[in-house]
Amino acid sequence: MTADREIAYVRVLSGPQKGGVFVLRGHSVYAIGRGEGCQLRVDDPALEVRHGFITQEDGAWTFRDPQRYGNCFVNDIPTHRRNLEGGEVVRIGKRVELFFTFNRPQPRTRTPEERLARVEEAPLAVPRAPGAPSGLEEEVGTLVAPLRPADQEEVPSETARAEQRAAEQTARPLRLVVVDGDPRDIGKELILDEDGVYLLGRCTDCDLPLHDKKMSREHCRVERVGETCRVSDLNSLNGTVVNGLRAASTRFGAGDYIRVGFTVLAAQRVRAAETT
Repeated sequence: MTADREIAYVRVLSGPQKGGVFVLRGHSVYAIGRGEGCQLRVDDPALEVRHGFITQEDGAWTFRDPQRYGNCFVNDIPTHRRNLEGGEVVRIGKRVELFFTFNRPQPRTRTPEERLARVEEAPLAVPRAPGAPSGLEEEVGTLVAPLRPADQEEVPSETARAEQRAAEQTARPLRLVVVDGDPRDIGKELILDEDGVYLLGRCTDCDLPLHDKKMSREHCRVERVGETCRVSDLNSLNGTVVNGLRAASTRFGAGDYIRVGFTVLAAQRVRAAETT
């Protein structure tokens, strides 16, 4: 097994644990689903207890849908079995989208505007479910997105809305940061000033030029007018996806994820200390 493929990472792009990152290491089989014994547990009632599996053998990683549920996709292609080379987007069910990569995501400090994963440095114990293969009950290191408390309001209260509006009036600048994709691009960022228009693509003349070969030369346009940000696809071959949904043009804000080709960008607020 090659050293650079001993560990893989799965970022949750959309679904209940959006922003969470699972670390895959030390095992040959990783179950994906809503069951207690799943290493990639996603609390979506639309999923099966064990919806699919990611397996690895001698550094070769594979996604499998052994039950053939018919709603598993890799890079938007219906899939029962697919080798994973890094950079694939796996969609299961109707709203859960996972990004598979060998590049370790960079942990960031959680802010009120960004509901990102809480970094767990110590490995978490994974309980063994009935019928689970032996060896899966061992500890697996993970970075897990926190769940919403059961007593938390699903819909923000009027007070929360008023606070949000007040915060938006004094909002800090927004930026797009490459969090997954070509290693040469990870960490690149684009500051979105008010009343700005920006191009993203492979062309070197773009405001954010990227190396992703799945992107078009001029892939999408990002516009900001006041506090409103919008991304519009420029008839690209592979489309633009925001929080798991493909869109011709849609608004976005801090905490959202934009996928163009194999590249994933996170929308973040710029901290006050970075603007001084």
